Amino acid sequence: MRCKAKKHDGERCTREAEEEKELCWQHAPDKRGKPTDKYERYWKDRLDIVKKLLMEGLNNKEVAEKMEISEKTFYEWQGRHEDFLQAIREGQKYKVNKLEGTAYQRAQGFKYREEQLTNSGQIVEVEKQALPNVQMLKFLLKNWASGKYKDRKEIDADVDLTLADIILAADEEHSEEPEDEDG
Repeated sequence: MRCKAKKHDGERCTREAEEEKELCWQHAPDKRGKPTDKYERYWKDRLDIVKKLLMEGLNNKEVAEKMEISEKTFYEWQGRHEDFLQAIREGQKYKVNKLEGTAYQRAQGFKYREEQLTNSGQIVEVEKQALPNVQMLKFLLKNWASGKYKDRKEIDADVDLTLADIILAADEEHSEEPEDEDG
């Protein structure tokens, strides 16, 4: 049986109602008969799932979909629930650390094992070497040691010229040019 509650947009809830009840887990009332917050009722004790989804590479929108909440609610909960925000930060930090490690490995080059088929039809494991990625090396140096590695040099030129000075200099240069004999 479908839940009899209505969602925020006025449409009827699409979830199945709990056994012997008319409402689903999201809309079921608490002991006092009042509806509970979905976060408090269901997600507060399952923040490890949220963190794991982010660690697996899902973005915020995809995590919200898995949680069966809107992206707007996802961001609202970050502002309202410090423990939710902390779980998200931990999941994203793991992702960033993993990507940095992969980028560092690509910049240096690395060895890896690969299965290959021989002429005799046997599968053998072969060790290969991935060459260092110069573009990744350049990117990491520019970002991790930006004071030392830059594409452009900054020149501190203390020039004290006004537009009037430039016009006068141009007029003087122009007046020093020899005139055409024709004209």
